[in-house]
Amino acid sequence: MLSDLSDLLLSSLVVYGLPLIFLIVLTASAGLPLPATLVVLTAGALVQQELLSMTWVLVICLMAAVLGDHLGYMIGRWGGRPLIRRMARLIGGEASIERAVDSTQRWGWWAVFFSRWLITPLGAPCNWTCGMMDYSVYTFFLAVVIGEAIYVSAMVYLGFIFGDQLEYISQLIGALGPWLLGVVVIAVVLWLLLKPLLKPKRVPSN
Repeated sequence: MLSDLSDLLLSSLVVYGLPLIFLIVLTASAGLPLPATLVVLTAGALVQQELLSMTWVLVICLMAAVLGDHLGYMIGRWGGRPLIRRMARLIGGEASIERAVDSTQRWGWWAVFFSRWLITPLGAPCNWTCGMMDYSVYTFFLAVVIGEAIYVSAMVYLGFIFGDQLEYISQLIGALGPWLLGVVVIAVVLWLLLKPLLKPKRVPSN
């Protein structure tokens, strides 16, 4: 089933490219249960195959994620708890809303930031509850941009490196849960930061 989904997704992204990537990441960030992580990984694989531009993939994915998060924020602000409860049914029930409310009240900015890439199941519920609680939109924006930049960069790079193993990576993330995704993101970011330092220095020839 996952193999068929991966093949369909890959072929669709090859045909429709960046507009489809933007649409899926946008709606998934707003709260619809779509495979955004698989899409971003696939986009990285298409960059490796020189079918898409790395710069445009990063820009489009980040823009879509940030706009989708803010769309979720506005859903919570305009619709309040009744609409959030209906939306929550799409992602597994109201328990996620209560966890998001508790996390936001307790940790504030850090709850928004970490829910972008480390505790991803709380991403959409956190967006909704921030809007419902009238959380500062400027603080929300800052946390979202930094968090999504980490997530998008890591996932695109991971897809770029392991483009021929997307199905295995998707299965692994699905089996071990969102914490693995957070660990992977941390590992990729550290690798990107440390890679220049690990390059052997050239010894000047006499």
